[in-house]
Amino acid sequence: MKMTARLLGTLFATSLLGTLLLLATPQASAEPLPTLYDYEVVESLPHDENAFTQGIVYDSGKFYESLGLYGESEVRVIDLKTGKATKHHGNERHIFGEGLTLWENTLVQIAWKTNEGFTYDKDTLEPKEGMKTGMANDGWGLTHNATHLIGTDSSTWLYVLDPKDYSRKQKLLVHDGEKKVKWLNEIQFIGESSAEALGTKVTGKGEVWGMIWQTECVARVDPTTGSVLGWVLMKGLRQRAIREGGNRRSGHTDVLNGIAWDAEGGRLWMTGKKWARLFQVKIKKLPEAKQTAEEVARARARCIRPM
Repeated sequence: MKMTARLLGTLFATSLLGTLLLLATPQASAEPLPTLYDYEVVESLPHDENAFTQGIVYDSGKFYESLGLYGESEVRVIDLKTGKATKHHGNERHIFGEGLTLWENTLVQIAWKTNEGFTYDKDTLEPKEGMKTGMANDGWGLTHNATHLIGTDSSTWLYVLDPKDYSRKQKLLVHDGEKKVKWLNEIQFIGESSAEALGTKVTGKGEVWGMIWQTECVARVDPTTGSVLGWVLMKGLRQRAIREGGNRRSGHTDVLNGIAWDAEGGRLWMTGKKWARLFQVKIKKLPEAKQTAEEVARARARCIRPM
């Protein structure tokens, strides 16, 4: 009996120790590693270097753009080839313009450090009604899918909003594995597409592409889970804008912050705050040799801002 009790005690202690070690060991995320991409420039177009770009939308051969800064914020219509504004409507001086999207025939603009928003007729830019959004007291990026508006603030959340009354319907945590991802600034929803410009096929649920503030990174986010599906590494695009745009004051050429998608034509454009160029780009999946845990760790270090 003594030997049996001793043996049972030893087995119990060993089992307990194994359980504790298992609990103490960090478990790998069930989500696959994000895919890594880079880019090539297809075409370089002129852009107003004084435009503090906060949101840009493509529709029917024109760009619609929201500008920021107090006293300079406005919504404008931009000629595709010249980069010049053909129409504009200024915000009141206390408004700092942020994200912009086109819902049906109405432009919807949000504002910084507030949950205010504004709507405009697409063709005339005549103001319609103002509104309050269902986001927190801040507005950064804005886009939409087939049924809802999608917005960001300065946090780690995607907000799904009702396009009728702008109330919040859902809130999704943006994350890459176990890491929270904050500061999605300008965002663009891209629906199902096999366009070569995107690097890989986008499935039926679509993706939210978000530019991470103060980085040269674009997160490809699952709009149903908030999980980062891929990282597009845009290193060097800002420097190219400086070289090509005639604007040699690098401090004047601010961060990457403008993404527009032509769903019918399969074209993708990117620009930034006070950039003198707007680039049509083609996204390319990195070779399999670069799709490693080590390379993903490097990308995460560049793209995910400290909490």
